Amino acid sequence: MMPGNALKIFASEEQETLSKLTNRVLRGMLRNEQHASIVSCLCDQPICKDCPVEAEMMERKDDLAGATVET
Repeated sequence: MMPGNALKIFASEEQETLSKLTNRVLRGMLRNEQHASIVSCLCDQPICKDCPVEAEMMERKDDLAGATVET
């Protein structure tokens, strides 16, 4: 569940939907590892479990590691 008094206007189901959409937007806006580090500094680390920034960077590294270079 997402923290903050402003989000209490949403039902828990709506909060979950908002959280999923926000995570997707956040992952999509990352440019590179340096940018991801900057974005991560803005997070509330004790609350942020299953960090979408970290997950995206790991996925991108896996994709790059498995990529083949076409010649």
